[in-house]
Amino acid sequence: MEPDGRDVRRVAANNEARARPGGRVRLAFSGHGYSADKESFRDRLERWGHRFFRDKVLFIALGLAILLSWPAFLIPKAVGASENAAVIVGSPALLCFCYFLFGILVRAAAEFVMYTLMILSLPLLVFGRYRRWLFGDKVALDHRPGFVHASHVAQAWAAGDGDRVTVTVRLSDGAQIEYAAQGDSGRSIANGFARLLGPRLVQARQ
Repeated sequence: MEPDGRDVRRVAANNEARARPGGRVRLAFSGHGYSADKESFRDRLERWGHRFFRDKVLFIALGLAILLSWPAFLIPKAVGASENAAVIVGSPALLCFCYFLFGILVRAAAEFVMYTLMILSLPLLVFGRYRRWLFGDKVALDHRPGFVHASHVAQAWAAGDGDRVTVTVRLSDGAQIEYAAQGDSGRSIANGFARLLGPRLVQARQ
């Protein structure tokens, strides 16, 4: 069953792209169109956290810290080295663990900043423009300012190497918009346009 545009949710790690013109946007798709929404403040915090402190990266850092800590305990005792040697051997483990802790603190701080800002600016939440800046659009997809109905798309081209994807959309009025994204976002956007446009989405030659 295709979404009808009334309850389309954006995923923080997916569907983020750089539009030209337009800057950074989040794309959302329904069965009859798509919306390119400007990044909200929350989107920016999530993007920064996802870029530098993703769950996978943090757990890898923690795992490396645990694995690399063993030589710091075993090697100095085995060879009778000094405590200074143990510190040197254990430095990589310490750095990995510090990165893990720093990432956890930064992500917690981002959530704290978000909720603090929301509480301090409660009176401003009555203004729609401020709410959209802070949280993004929560209205139905086809009522958002950046909504484009599928019938308004004349042609689209997709190009990419699997890691970076660029989709160029030409509208019926002649305007042309390019969406560039990487990784999971790029694949998600390419699939979204493929489902929406069908044969109107052409794979561009590399």
